[in-house]
Amino acid sequence: EAIPVAAIAIDPVNPDIMYAGTGEPTMDLIKSYGAPSFSGVGVMKSTDAGETWNLLPWPDNSSAIHNIIVNPNNTDILFAASRNNLYRSQDGGQGWSRVQSGIMTDVEFRPDNPDIVFCAIGADGGSSSNGVYRSTTGGGRFSFSKVGENWPAPDSIGRIELAVTPANPDLLLAFVMRSRSTQSGENDFLAVMKTTDNGDSWVRLHSHLPSVYTSCQGFYHLC
Repeated sequence: EAIPVAAIAIDPVNPDIMYAGTGEPTMDLIKSYGAPSFSGVGVMKSTDAGETWNLLPWPDNSSAIHNIIVNPNNTDILFAASRNNLYRSQDGGQGWSRVQSGIMTDVEFRPDNPDIVFCAIGADGGSSSNGVYRSTTGGGRFSFSKVGENWPAPDSIGRIELAVTPANPDLLLAFVMRSRSTQSGENDFLAVMKTTDNGDSWVRLHSHLPSVYTSCQGFYHLC
């Protein structure tokens, strides 16, 4: 039986340790088009550079995981951004706790300080909870960091992808898709948002990206 894998993370200290997040995170929308789509079984782990894999305990009956990240300062700490909540493990994936509710489309550490964690809620049809969240306690507690100024209305937002770089740890970018409920034709790209103060304030960039550049499929292939 084939298991779909949508996220892979490699331990930054020991690259023989790898994690695979299973399930198609766009499965609900794919199914609405009548196409086949498959859920996952949680997170799998390899300790021999991918030669063999073991299924880790997972708190839900299925999974659809957008991203997995490993804390570089303590590689027992993992985050999995799933369509059914953001989960954290503090023991290498043996146990998971929910640290943020919602359709999580991404999670990232601040490159120079993994105690600061950013995650994104991006419900496809728009939601008052859509936006970027931040924890300054290593993921123990998250708060809404999206300020109203310059951000699109949450109900108009769909999937959000985050981007960070060690070259400039102060920089965080959020690539924002239009919600399915406000989309018109192939016009589904909404905005690129930027913060340089850990999400306290944001500016909307002139990205010069056409609103049709994801061809109505930003929910599926936004990188």
